Amino acid sequence: MKKTVSYQSIQLELRKFSKRWKNYSLNERTGAQTFLNEFFDSFGIIFDPDKLPYEFNTGDGFADCYIKGKVILEMKDGNKVKTKADLTKAIPQAMKYWKAKGKEVNFLILSNFKSFLIIDTRDLSSAYIKLSELEKRISSFSFLFGSSAILLKEQEAVSRNATELMGKLYLSLKSRLRQNKSEEIDLFVAQCVFCMFAEDVGFLPNGIFTGLVNRSSEGVFNSAHLLSSLFKMMDEKDNIKKQGSLFEHVRWFNGPLFKVRPEIVLNDSEIEMLSSACDFDWSQIKPEIFGVLFESSADDDDKHNNGMHFTSESDILKIVKPCIIDYWQSKFQNCETQNDYESLHKELKKYRILDPACGSGNFLLVAYREIKRFESQIFHKLVTITGKDYKWIQNHMGYFPVQNMYGIEIKSFPTLLAKVSLWIAKKSMQVELYLDEPDLPLESLTHIINTDALQTKWDDVDVVIGNPPFIGCKQIRNCRGDNYFDWLSSRFKDHNKMSDYCTYWYEKVLEDIRSGVRVGFVSTNSISQNTSRIASLDKVVKAGGELFDVWKDVKWSGDANVTVSLVCFTNKSKITNISKKIANKSVMNINTRLESDTDIFDYPKVTMNKRSFVGVAIQGVGFTLTTEEKSKILKKSPKEKLVIKKFLSGQDLNQNVLGVPSRWIVDFGDMELQDASAYTESIEHVRKKVKPHRDKVRRKAHKKFWWHYGDKRMEMREKTKKLKKMLVISNVSKHVFFQFISSKILPSHSCTVIASEDYFTFAVLNSVFHEVWAWHTCSTMRLDIRYSGTKCFDTFPFPKSNIKEIEALGEKLDKERINIMKSRKIGMTELYNGLNEGSYSTLSKIIEKLNIAIAKGYSFDKSDLLDKEKVLNMLRSLNEYQAEELRIAMLMKQKSEINKKVDKRKKGKKSRSNTKKVI
Repeated sequence: MKKTVSYQSIQLELRKFSKRWKNYSLNERTGAQTFLNEFFDSFGIIFDPDKLPYEFNTGDGFADCYIKGKVILEMKDGNKVKTKADLTKAIPQAMKYWKAKGKEVNFLILSNFKSFLIIDTRDLSSAYIKLSELEKRISSFSFLFGSSAILLKEQEAVSRNATELMGKLYLSLKSRLRQNKSEEIDLFVAQCVFCMFAEDVGFLPNGIFTGLVNRSSEGVFNSAHLLSSLFKMMDEKDNIKKQGSLFEHVRWFNGPLFKVRPEIVLNDSEIEMLSSACDFDWSQIKPEIFGVLFESSADDDDKHNNGMHFTSESDILKIVKPCIIDYWQSKFQNCETQNDYESLHKELKKYRILDPACGSGNFLLVAYREIKRFESQIFHKLVTITGKDYKWIQNHMGYFPVQNMYGIEIKSFPTLLAKVSLWIAKKSMQVELYLDEPDLPLESLTHIINTDALQTKWDDVDVVIGNPPFIGCKQIRNCRGDNYFDWLSSRFKDHNKMSDYCTYWYEKVLEDIRSGVRVGFVSTNSISQNTSRIASLDKVVKAGGELFDVWKDVKWSGDANVTVSLVCFTNKSKITNISKKIANKSVMNINTRLESDTDIFDYPKVTMNKRSFVGVAIQGVGFTLTTEEKSKILKKSPKEKLVIKKFLSGQDLNQNVLGVPSRWIVDFGDMELQDASAYTESIEHVRKKVKPHRDKVRRKAHKKFWWHYGDKRMEMREKTKKLKKMLVISNVSKHVFFQFISSKILPSHSCTVIASEDYFTFAVLNSVFHEVWAWHTCSTMRLDIRYSGTKCFDTFPFPKSNIKEIEALGEKLDKERINIMKSRKIGMTELYNGLNEGSYSTLSKIIEKLNIAIAKGYSFDKSDLLDKEKVLNMLRSLNEYQAEELRIAMLMKQKSEINKKVDKRKKGKKSRSNTKKVI
């Protein structure tokens, strides 16, 4: 049975438990049951003979305690079993009990009343905890709780409270001392944070920093004198100078953090804040929560201008796992011999990790922690293979160095916090993993630097991870200033200026990071949309890179009210035999819209009237004519202009001014050979250029009707013959745009034709609504969209109101695009490239007004026009509604036709009956 507990209450109860039992006489038989009762009671687990049987028979001897599904606990006589080595010798006996219970529990605990040895039966890893360490090692017993989630949430809440207090202190100092001591304040707060942790994990004598803070509050000495004295001794290597003083047992920490000792005099309220922060157990503070301190130390304007936000561990792991953990685990699985594992560890020690927007170091900290756990996994494997002691293996192999963590951060204070968090993480991992790695002196961490990541060359590293700033394209100038924006434009000349700030980090990867390196970024969700996609993911793929693990739209667990995309890719090369995943689901391929090319959605049609067609498929290049060939034929036989037409390709449509065709073609439509032969020059041209090829093909129809196209698209011709113009789009294009083309022009199979000449249809098809639908329903070719009339146009739900306003704006759009193309002598692709980079303000305003007018036609909130997901969800719902309307209309039509047939039959019978009467 359990009772409600909190982290603080468990810690307090274990502290009391340790004090009560520290002088016990160590007899196994007389004290075991009481010891275990009180031990479990500290965790909120109340003794119940049915649930917690003591002295139970395993079938292979008697064990002291068994909790079903959790643990077997065996007590040992402390007079005989005194050391860790003695407890280790008792493991085989406990393993017998475990096997006798069907290997049903994951953990064994051996205790001699003075210490605990925990064994994980899944991998035989172990943890040794002294009685005096219990209150600081609660997490090692998390398996006793049904889930450790409650405990972790409590721990995170404690961490937040402590770091928020330090954030308030930081802001108070900044406000009171102004900017003249900005760097000193940064350093002072970082030193205090480190010292609170240090005294709670044994780096410093217990309570020494807290005592000095409390003496400051009592007015004995000011804080500057007391605390700087401690900081000075922490930087003092000569122990002789410390003898006989309060600082006699203070170790040498080296100079990275304490070489400079700012003398900050705290006022009463600031001393109270620091004293309250000291009351927390900083050994249990999660260092990855330092992002809270980072954020709470900045005002709202500073956060906004630098796009800085705390990233949660769950989001970080979605980047760290595929980029780092999976990479090393795959290598681990391929190891077989001792030499394999030793070579793997040697490679691991050279592995360098960069976060080029590191903030307070959250990504680096989580990555470091996972690397150290993986390193410990190698050590344990070598223990199993060699039979050597765990400590001997460590000393023999060496360690992954914390100096392999690289970071770039534009703000000075978070740069300091990043270093502090890594020093703390190193000590924490030593405790968790029982590493014998030297904990002092502190490393310099010279690879974590305070500068602008875009203005410095990145180091040669083996993996890049991070969370570049969340600043939209339109906010860069406001947030960073005119000079900086101008510098960005000149420094990255080929970069799209209408893309989000984070896209420049992708550009830097391509510039500075070598081929094959894995990269993982948390980015704004617009990274897969339009200009931001073109400036980042498209460039990654063009350079030979490959997306392998992504989350397209994630409700961010950080404090910012944003939706993000998580993107992992390889730089300038592809990975063989890697499982690609979207939102943790395996897929064959991932495109730059962060979707699988196989995830093309099939939606029902919403119209009975077929209006979309693919252009003609000629099946033989001999039908086409150059301008010279066309002129030559018409000079001999002018009447043949009836069978010679302009021939439009998708490339013409995208690149040429007004989409003017560059070729001509002989077109006999569905004429019989006798009729086609009346055009002697043209039929002779086709006979010479096409028939020899057709004679060799397998399809009988193509061989027999060699003067016809492979697919003549007669239905398309029928639907467009009465129109003066029609809407056409290239089947493969960089942007989604339709143009009006004369109906006398013959489109090729590389074009899709819409049989419409009205400006309403034109306007809607050139709107953001149809663009979103197209990218959602159509597939892609490399970085371009492959337009499908069947999948996209036939399923697209048009608005049914505000038609006149939409038509008027559609006409304005058409005229403005024509004016630009004529005056600039450019095609549509170049026009839209310029539009996305901020050119053509008049055209941009027309498009904006058009989208608002169409939004009104849909009864869609115009303020959500930039939210592609909301646009798509609206269109999905409307497609379903209009498809149902169509289904009902078709049923009514069928019913009507049946009724007509029935009525016709009735009339026929009545007529025959009347005839009989007459007869």
